[in-house]
Order: sequence, then structure tokens, then C-alpha cells
Amino acid sequence: MFDLGWFELAVVGGVLLVVVGPKDLPKVLRTVGIYTGKARKMAREFQKALDDYAKDAELDGVKKAIETPGKVKKSVASALDPTGTIKKQLTETNEAVRDNLKEAGDTVKEASSTASDKGADAAGAADPTTPEKPEVTAKPAVAETPADNKVSAGNAS
Repeated sequence: MFDLGWFELAVVGGVLLVVVGPKDLPKVLRTVGIYTGKARKMAREFQKALDDYAKDAELDGVKKAIETPGKVKKSVASALDPTGTIKKQLTETNEAVRDNLKEAGDTVKEASSTASDKGADAAGAADPTTPEKPEVTAKPAVAETPADNKVSAGNAS
């Protein structure tokens, strides 16, 4: 309650010994003990009175329900949907949505595969997968350079 350790209690005892004195210290400690006992007794009686009042007001069931969360969850669920029809409807709706999404996905897959097959047929006829290399039939003519003309002119004279 007060969070006092051994050191704090020793300090309080030393101060009491100096202030009260060794002769009157046992009387003071006995008086403090009596009043502490009376305070505890009053607290117990007050707690018991509150518990009795709660039982009379039938709040004991509420207290137990609050202390056990599993029971509270079940009681709230049964209060909101006592016959289970809402849960059943939600489950059916969830399954229907999943089925519709699956059908839509299958339809999209079929449409894309059909379109890709048609596109591949049209592209396959016009564009082969391996490009053809052009064939070289004749070698290009070598052009004469002006130096070749001078040499041939020198041979002609």
C-alpha cells in the first residue's frame, strides 16, 4: 500500500524512537496497531455490505459475466442472433460472391486464351518465328579508284 522497504521502516522506527522516546514507544505502537485493526475491520465490513447489496440487486450474474469474456461473447451473440439466421445468410452470401468471382475469373481466362489463340494464328501466317536471312546472289561490283586509273594510264603509254 505505501510501498515501504526495510530501509524506510528503519528510518521511521529511528525517528519514532527519537521523537517519542524509548519509554512511551511500546504504548504508541500498540495504539497504532489498534487503530490499524479497526480501520481494516471497517474496510472489510464496507466490502461485505457492497457485496450483499450487489447480490440483492442481482448484479452477481453481471459480475460473473464480466469476469468470463467467453460467456459474454456467447451471450451477446445469442442476444443479437438467437436463431442463427443472420450468420447463415451471411455465409450463403459469402459463398455466392465467391462462386460469382470464380465464374468471372474463368470467363476472363477463356476470353484471353481465345483471343491469344486467334492472334497467334493470324500472326503465325504473316510473321514466322525465325526471321529468314536474305540470300546474296551476286557480288557487288568493285569501283575503281583514281589511283587505279593513273596506273592503268601509265601502262597504256
